[in-house]
Amino acid sequence: MNYVISGTDYYLVNAEVEKIKKIYAKESVDIVQYDASNIDLRIILDDANMPSFLADYKMIIINYPLFLSANGKLDDDLQYILLQYLENPNPTTILVFVLHQALDSRKGLVKQIKKLCDVRNIEEINVNDFKRMIVAECKKHKLQIKDDALSELQNRLPLDFENLRHQMDKLIDYDGEITVNVVKALVTKPLFGTNDKDHLLFTNAILAKDMETCFAMWKDLCIINKEPYSLIGLIASQFRFMYQVKYLHNQRYYARDIAQYLKNTDFLQEAMDIKQ
Repeated sequence: MNYVISGTDYYLVNAEVEKIKKIYAKESVDIVQYDASNIDLRIILDDANMPSFLADYKMIIINYPLFLSANGKLDDDLQYILLQYLENPNPTTILVFVLHQALDSRKGLVKQIKKLCDVRNIEEINVNDFKRMIVAECKKHKLQIKDDALSELQNRLPLDFENLRHQMDKLIDYDGEITVNVVKALVTKPLFGTNDKDHLLFTNAILAKDMETCFAMWKDLCIINKEPYSLIGLIASQFRFMYQVKYLHNQRYYARDIAQYLKNTDFLQEAMDIKQ
């Protein structure tokens, strides 16, 4: 069996690769890794066709197969060679394509590969699931942490498993009950502007009239040398989005239909056409 693992969460994608490795852990497996962005795919497929001399099976992990994303492409000859191999693979070789991006399902090559491989798209974890993960980690390590300190910890951690593990190591080494002040002293709060979901936090702060938070975010942008005036466009896009959702909701659209409609339609242009 050959696999394609894709997703934007580095930790979760790698965890899925480890699961695949465990499937073959009982067998004698030789693991080889390639960087497809720097090595000709022909070389990788030649290796795939060669039996392992040291084990019963060979697992080839192909990192950065950008030709499966929107940011890369493969010429027609290489596409043909790849599909020919996948249609008749070496039974003692397991290919694992590892893409830390989204698959471009519009590509004909990707559509074909989906028929020939076990394709696993790893979804990003949501905020609530991540908070439950933090609670579970605290219980696992038997940390004495107050409820308000736990809330502060959750607010300080972005949706990043690697960072979670790093920050938990600091708390595990602390001797005593963990309070809010301990969390603030040990756990670094990410600067505003470094998280993909920061625009939601800023808009929420505006709606809540929380000027202290707004000005703190503004100062963070200055620290990381980002243009604060970019917030104007950010705020405008978020309020436009909220207006669109409210308008469609008032038109009795269901949540699923609203999401699909906004995805496929230039809402503003259509509204202007209607007015004309």
